[in-house]
Amino acid sequence: MPPGFGFRSLIDDLLAADGVSARVSFEIGDLATIEGLVGAGLGVAILPERFAGTAGTAGTVGIALAADHAERLVGLAWRTDRPLPPAAARLLEFLSRAGPFD
Repeated sequence: MPPGFGFRSLIDDLLAADGVSARVSFEIGDLATIEGLVGAGLGVAILPERFAGTAGTAGTVGIALAADHAERLVGLAWRTDRPLPPAAARLLEFLSRAGPFD
């Protein structure tokens, strides 16, 4: 993925933390195209797990990767000027009880 994408930044930071850098040949934001390039023998790709799990349509194989210092931060935002829909209110209540979060 091109620089500026959150996943790309995460991967670059993880590699840099271990003193490694990637030699990037292609930077493409479309995950199906990435798998097609890998299937054509043009390299390897690091993809979010949910996309690597669907690999195989172009003859590719997904392998799970892990790093002890890997994390991905996500945020939660909601409107305070009106009541939340019931499902959103339940999610917020669940997360509030599951915390604390930084």
